Amino acid sequence: MPKEETEAPSLDDFIGAIATITGGTARKDLPAEAKLTDEHGKSHYVRLIPHAPATLPRGTQVILLTRKGNLYTAMRNPEDNLIAAARHD
Repeated sequence: MPKEETEAPSLDDFIGAIATITGGTARKDLPAEAKLTDEHGKSHYVRLIPHAPATLPRGTQVILLTRKGNLYTAMRNPEDNLIAAARHD
């Protein structure tokens, strides 16, 4: 019998992913919403705060670094093209 396979990613699969903040400005004490697209082309929305003291305004492209529960920490993506290309390998 064939086994069932799922394409549903785990929340930890998003670590290292590139996301774009879509709602609000992320601050240490105030999470913002961000959108990412997985390797299957499906969109996912996550909540995040900055990794270091900073603000990440709407439209900022970030890298998801860690996760605690349903909340991620993120940093501004310093090299949009370079990092995004490496993610698709």
